Amino acid sequence: MRSSKYNSNIRAKVLMYVEDGRTVKDICQAIGISDMTLLRWRRRYPDFDEQYINAVKRQHEGVRALRKLGVRTYRRNAEKLQQTAHKRLESEKIKQKHQKLIKEGKPLVHEGFLIRYNNVWTDDNPFEPCVNYSNGSVEYLKRKGSRYIQVSLSVGTFKRAYPAYYRQLAEKNAALIANISQVN
Repeated sequence: MRSSKYNSNIRAKVLMYVEDGRTVKDICQAIGISDMTLLRWRRRYPDFDEQYINAVKRQHEGVRALRKLGVRTYRRNAEKLQQTAHKRLESEKIKQKHQKLIKEGKPLVHEGFLIRYNNVWTDDNPFEPCVNYSNGSVEYLKRKGSRYIQVSLSVGTFKRAYPAYYRQLAEKNAALIANISQVN
Protein backbone atom coordinates (compact mmCIF):
# COMPACT_ATOMS: atom_id res chain seq x y z
CA MET A 1 0.00 0.00 0.00
CA ARG A 2 1.21 3.48 -0.93
CA SER A 3 1.99 5.95 1.87
CA SER A 4 -0.20 9.04 2.21
CA LYS A 5 0.99 12.51 1.20
CA TYR A 6 -0.72 13.90 4.28
CA ASN A 7 1.72 15.55 6.69
CA SER A 8 2.03 18.77 8.69
CA ASN A 9 3.59 20.71 5.78
CA ILE A 10 0.77 19.78 3.36
CA ARG A 11 -1.77 20.52 6.06
CA ALA A 12 -0.31 24.03 6.60
CA LYS A 13 -0.29 24.69 2.83
CA VAL A 14 -3.93 23.65 2.46
CA LEU A 15 -5.01 25.92 5.33
CA MET A 16 -2.96 28.81 3.93
CA TYR A 17 -4.52 28.38 0.48
CA VAL A 18 -8.01 28.26 2.00
CA GLU A 19 -7.42 31.51 3.88
CA ASP A 20 -6.14 33.09 0.65
CA GLY A 21 -9.54 32.37 -0.90
CA ARG A 22 -8.49 29.73 -3.39
CA THR A 23 -11.02 27.23 -4.66
CA VAL A 24 -10.83 23.54 -3.73
CA LYS A 25 -9.85 22.73 -7.32
CA ASP A 26 -6.96 25.24 -7.23
CA ILE A 27 -5.77 23.98 -3.85
CA CYS A 28 -5.76 20.38 -5.00
CA GLN A 29 -3.91 21.23 -8.22
CA ALA A 30 -1.27 23.20 -6.30
CA ILE A 31 -0.65 20.33 -3.88
CA GLY A 32 -0.98 17.57 -6.46
CA ILE A 33 -3.94 15.67 -5.04
CA SER A 34 -7.53 15.08 -6.11
CA ASP A 35 -10.50 16.78 -4.50
CA MET A 36 -11.65 13.37 -3.25
CA THR A 37 -8.34 12.96 -1.43
CA LEU A 38 -8.85 16.30 0.31
CA LEU A 39 -12.36 15.24 1.29
CA ARG A 40 -11.04 11.89 2.54
CA TRP A 41 -8.42 13.69 4.66
CA ARG A 42 -11.10 15.91 6.16
CA ARG A 43 -13.13 12.82 7.10
CA ARG A 44 -10.16 10.83 8.38
CA TYR A 45 -8.57 13.62 10.45
CA PRO A 46 -11.25 15.51 12.47
CA ASP A 47 -8.76 18.04 13.86
CA PHE A 48 -7.73 18.95 10.26
CA ASP A 49 -11.41 19.26 9.31
CA GLU A 50 -12.01 21.63 12.22
CA GLN A 51 -9.02 23.77 11.22
CA TYR A 52 -10.19 23.72 7.58
CA ILE A 53 -13.68 24.95 8.57
CA ASN A 54 -12.17 27.70 10.76
CA ALA A 55 -9.92 28.81 7.89
CA VAL A 56 -12.96 29.02 5.58
CA LYS A 57 -14.80 31.10 8.21
CA ARG A 58 -11.83 33.47 8.58
CA GLN A 59 -11.65 33.87 4.83
CA HIS A 60 -15.39 34.67 4.65
CA GLU A 61 -15.05 37.21 7.48
CA GLY A 62 -12.20 38.91 5.61
CA VAL A 63 -14.29 39.10 2.45
CA ARG A 64 -17.25 40.54 4.37
CA ALA A 65 -15.01 43.20 5.94
CA LEU A 66 -13.65 44.17 2.52
CA ARG A 67 -17.13 44.38 1.03
CA LYS A 68 -18.24 46.66 3.86
CA LEU A 69 -15.40 48.97 2.86
CA GLY A 70 -16.65 48.92 -0.73
CA VAL A 71 -13.82 46.83 -2.16
CA ARG A 72 -14.67 44.50 -5.01
CA THR A 73 -13.63 40.98 -3.99
CA TYR A 74 -13.99 39.20 -7.31
CA ARG A 75 -12.09 39.44 -10.56
CA ARG A 76 -13.83 40.51 -13.71
CA ASN A 77 -12.90 38.78 -16.91
CA ALA A 78 -11.32 41.49 -19.07
CA GLU A 79 -12.24 39.71 -22.31
CA LYS A 80 -15.88 39.43 -21.25
CA LEU A 81 -15.95 43.14 -20.36
CA GLN A 82 -14.64 44.00 -23.84
CA GLN A 83 -17.27 41.78 -25.47
CA THR A 84 -20.04 43.42 -23.42
CA ALA A 85 -18.82 46.90 -24.34
CA HIS A 86 -18.60 45.90 -28.01
CA LYS A 87 -22.16 44.48 -27.95
CA ARG A 88 -23.43 47.66 -26.33
CA LEU A 89 -21.74 49.78 -28.98
CA GLU A 90 -23.12 47.62 -31.82
CA SER A 91 -26.59 47.75 -30.27
CA GLU A 92 -26.43 51.54 -30.05
CA LYS A 93 -25.33 51.81 -33.71
CA ILE A 94 -28.19 49.55 -34.83
CA LYS A 95 -30.68 51.53 -32.75
CA GLN A 96 -29.54 54.82 -34.33
CA LYS A 97 -29.79 53.30 -37.81
CA HIS A 98 -33.31 52.02 -37.09
CA GLN A 99 -34.44 55.37 -35.72
CA LYS A 100 -33.29 57.01 -38.94
CA LEU A 101 -35.24 54.47 -41.04
CA ILE A 102 -38.35 54.90 -38.85
CA LYS A 103 -38.24 58.68 -39.40
CA GLU A 104 -38.14 58.01 -43.15
CA GLY A 105 -41.22 55.79 -42.80
CA LYS A 106 -39.51 52.57 -43.87
CA PRO A 107 -40.47 49.28 -42.22
CA LEU A 108 -37.72 47.37 -40.45
CA VAL A 109 -37.29 43.62 -40.94
CA HIS A 110 -35.32 41.08 -38.94
CA GLU A 111 -35.11 37.51 -40.30
CA GLY A 112 -38.30 37.97 -42.29
CA PHE A 113 -40.31 39.54 -39.45
CA LEU A 114 -41.27 43.16 -39.10
CA ILE A 115 -39.61 44.79 -36.10
CA ARG A 116 -41.95 46.14 -33.43
CA TYR A 117 -40.76 48.72 -30.94
CA ASN A 118 -44.08 49.24 -29.20
CA ASN A 119 -46.31 46.86 -27.27
CA VAL A 120 -48.29 44.11 -29.01
CA TRP A 121 -51.55 45.46 -27.61
CA THR A 122 -51.04 48.93 -29.11
CA ASP A 123 -49.95 47.69 -32.55
CA ASP A 124 -52.07 48.11 -35.71
CA ASN A 125 -52.19 44.38 -36.39
CA PRO A 126 -51.38 42.57 -33.14
CA PHE A 127 -52.17 39.13 -34.60
CA GLU A 128 -49.31 39.27 -37.11
CA PRO A 129 -46.04 38.04 -35.61
CA CYS A 130 -43.35 40.70 -35.25
CA VAL A 131 -39.92 40.76 -33.63
CA ASN A 132 -39.71 42.71 -30.39
CA TYR A 133 -36.28 44.27 -30.82
CA SER A 134 -35.68 44.80 -27.10
CA ASN A 135 -35.53 41.04 -26.40
CA GLY A 136 -35.29 39.56 -29.92
CA SER A 137 -38.37 37.35 -29.56
CA VAL A 138 -41.30 36.90 -31.93
CA GLU A 139 -44.52 38.20 -30.36
CA TYR A 140 -48.13 38.05 -31.45
CA LEU A 141 -51.62 37.70 -30.00
CA LYS A 142 -53.48 34.41 -30.05
CA ARG A 143 -57.16 33.91 -29.32
CA LYS A 144 -57.88 31.26 -26.69
CA GLY A 145 -61.58 30.92 -26.00
CA SER A 146 -62.91 34.38 -25.28
CA ARG A 147 -59.50 35.74 -24.24
CA TYR A 148 -56.38 36.92 -26.05
CA ILE A 149 -52.98 35.62 -25.01
CA GLN A 150 -49.68 37.25 -25.88
CA VAL A 151 -47.33 34.62 -27.31
CA SER A 152 -43.57 35.14 -27.18
CA LEU A 153 -41.18 32.71 -28.92
CA SER A 154 -37.59 32.82 -30.10
CA VAL A 155 -37.18 33.32 -33.85
CA GLY A 156 -35.75 29.82 -34.28
CA THR A 157 -38.63 28.19 -32.39
CA PHE A 158 -41.18 30.07 -34.49
CA LYS A 159 -39.46 29.00 -37.71
CA ARG A 160 -39.46 25.34 -36.63
CA ALA A 161 -43.02 25.38 -35.29
CA TYR A 162 -44.66 27.23 -38.22
CA PRO A 163 -42.42 26.83 -41.31
CA ALA A 164 -45.12 27.49 -43.92
CA TYR A 165 -46.49 30.52 -42.05
CA TYR A 166 -42.95 31.85 -41.60
CA ARG A 167 -42.22 31.57 -45.35
CA GLN A 168 -45.51 33.34 -46.12
CA LEU A 169 -44.68 36.19 -43.69
CA ALA A 170 -41.13 36.53 -44.99
CA GLU A 171 -42.32 36.75 -48.60
CA LYS A 172 -45.03 39.28 -47.70
CA ASN A 173 -42.60 41.48 -45.75
CA ALA A 174 -39.97 41.26 -48.50
CA ALA A 175 -42.59 42.36 -51.05
CA LEU A 176 -43.63 45.23 -48.74
CA ILE A 177 -40.03 46.47 -48.52
CA ALA A 178 -39.54 46.07 -52.29
CA ASN A 179 -42.66 48.19 -52.95
CA ILE A 180 -41.52 50.92 -50.58
CA SER A 181 -38.04 50.91 -52.15
CA GLN A 182 -39.53 51.34 -55.63
CA VAL A 183 -41.73 54.23 -54.46
CA ASN A 184 -38.75 56.06 -52.96
